[in-house]
Amino acid sequence: MKKPLICFLAAVTSVYIGSAGINVSAIMEPGDVTYCVYRSDDDSEVVIVPEKTDDGKVINEVYLEDNPVIKKVVLTDTVDEVEVIRCSGITEFSVSENNPYLSVVDGILYDNDQKMLMCYPAGKTDTEFHIPDTVEVVGKCAFGGAVNLERVYIPSSVRKIETCAFADMKAKEFVFSEGVTDIENYAFSGNAELEKITFPASLERIDRPFEECQKLKEIIVTHTGYKGNGPSAIIDPEKDNYMNLIWGCKDVLVYVPDVEFENYKKEIFYLEEKGTLHKFSELPNTEVKTSLGDIDASGNIDVTDLTELSLALLGDRELTDDQQKAADVDADGAVTLADLARLQQYLSKKIDKL
Repeated sequence: MKKPLICFLAAVTSVYIGSAGINVSAIMEPGDVTYCVYRSDDDSEVVIVPEKTDDGKVINEVYLEDNPVIKKVVLTDTVDEVEVIRCSGITEFSVSENNPYLSVVDGILYDNDQKMLMCYPAGKTDTEFHIPDTVEVVGKCAFGGAVNLERVYIPSSVRKIETCAFADMKAKEFVFSEGVTDIENYAFSGNAELEKITFPASLERIDRPFEECQKLKEIIVTHTGYKGNGPSAIIDPEKDNYMNLIWGCKDVLVYVPDVEFENYKKEIFYLEEKGTLHKFSELPNTEVKTSLGDIDASGNIDVTDLTELSLALLGDRELTDDQQKAADVDADGAVTLADLARLQQYLSKKIDKL
């Protein structure tokens, strides 16, 4: 058994991640003292991270890579960052109760206030997982290699999904609530079983999320009010950016709101052999298009639908036939202020159904 490597880093390190061969920066920054365990370093099932090196330097980061033997990781008071790459056997993390930076719930590693989900143990056997509604950020590589998970539910509290967050899984479905605004590159890369995905209307920026998703054939984009900023969005992060949405895909069908079709078509998609762009009204699943109150066909009834209906009544939006059916919540055959009032009542929970 070799002694794990403890290193005092002088530069940011890069690592090679997953089946897609993605090169991303690791967490390590200049001056960090990082406890590193690789496949050849240790054959122990339990890794207990010490507080200090032999010469007294405080260890503040942990980096684990390519070690399928590890089942449990025990973190001390001083550790504030953890990154795990291809350690498929880990079933739980444990953190000292005196650690001010990190916390653990059901073996899953979070930051102290549980606003960031940092590491989901890849060796857990659950087939679905509901991310807690305290979480605002799904961290880099957080679910990487969690091949037993088939379905992940992402709550409205989540605003950002970082690089490779769900990489190299075998998930069949990611279920979004409205809330996510940013998805970084390679977030879903290597999900070879993923066939379709629907993004919430809240999503504003996304970049190259699907490398090595061979079965992916349908992407539904529900974001309306798209500004049509295309390339300029890369420079100005406050602008919408759907550049390279289907990078790494082949023969994928992309569906967007009818009212925004020309904007998306004009600036966003490098389609060619990678796929084709379609309107919501061309979706084969009519149930998605005509759900009462779900005017933007996102799968959720929320404030975005209220906004769409308000704009339509003001004359600033033209609703498709399917959208008009969804907007006619009082079923009187016309879209009027009465529908708007009823939808407001439903969203404010004054009535429990439309």
